Amino acid sequence: MLGNPDRPEFFRPLKKSNSKLRLIYVGRVSPEKNLEKLSFLGKYNDLSLTIVGEGSYLNRIKELLPFAEFKGNLQDEKLSGEYSASDIFIFPSKTDAYANVVSEALSCGLPVVAYKDAGVEDRVDNGLNGFLVSTNEDFELAVNKLKDPELRKKMSHQARLTALKLRWDDAFDQQLNAFPLAIKEYHNRLRRFFPILRKVLYSFNFSHAFLGAVKMAFYVFLANVSAGFIEGISAGMRQSLISFFMVGINTSFFEFLYIRSRRLSIILPSLLTTTVGTSIHILTGTPNIILTASTIFGLALFNFAMLSEIYKRHETISPWVLMKIFLNYLVNSIKQIKLKRTSNV
Repeated sequence: MLGNPDRPEFFRPLKKSNSKLRLIYVGRVSPEKNLEKLSFLGKYNDLSLTIVGEGSYLNRIKELLPFAEFKGNLQDEKLSGEYSASDIFIFPSKTDAYANVVSEALSCGLPVVAYKDAGVEDRVDNGLNGFLVSTNEDFELAVNKLKDPELRKKMSHQARLTALKLRWDDAFDQQLNAFPLAIKEYHNRLRRFFPILRKVLYSFNFSHAFLGAVKMAFYVFLANVSAGFIEGISAGMRQSLISFFMVGINTSFFEFLYIRSRRLSIILPSLLTTTVGTSIHILTGTPNIILTASTIFGLALFNFAMLSEIYKRHETISPWVLMKIFLNYLVNSIKQIKLKRTSNV
């Protein structure tokens, strides 16, 4: 994976004079970031925790981590200063695709403690410039290992060396060298698979297509059932086929547009879905065409508006990743309810 280039000339190490070993987390304060797992730090008098960032979970995390110092959102020199004043960067999230904050921390010479498969393996080399762990117990153990000043000094040096490889020039060279390899891999894959099927698989989002087909079919059935049950079923079936292809393709279209304009990523796929769907319904004689078109457009707008909000919050629209985030949030919520009940007894 090729990451985003960092600015090691801006984020850089400075001398520290901390009475306690200073740990820092930078990022959004939300349930999927797993910040409640840092509660173990409260039992160590020789450790301090600084949290930079805000989010929907901030008040709850303040309750769970009363010993932490909260700085809010910081940028540029103030953010760089917080990194440089710290000794260790901790990253308890398990759901990130690529965390730029890890690159910034490495630039400031901070050893990183993070979980495996958290989108940092390309920069954090276990045992060299930080620790990659699998369990909560290993996370705590890694932090305690970094109390050793000699080990911390060695890892800090390696962290900075790693960051120096993340400059724009180096990133450009990596990108340039990656093109021939990507083209070669692409042709190898096309030789192994039927070309048309392969192209469809790359652009088509099956999971969203299926969910969209079921949802659209149901509401179009309701819009036309007044003309007769059979007519309603027939219109619903037609819409399910239309939606399966249109939602699958338009979800990919949405992802392409989102990085350019969030508003366009909602409106254009909705209009395209409505135009194609309504045209087919007119040609096939669907009875309540105005209500059908309005239903399709309303549902499409709602669908892509929801996708936009989800993408904004979680930087993904994959149902499987979102299910993992939701389950993690559900488990945490159940644990918190149990804790409240226990404390009230």
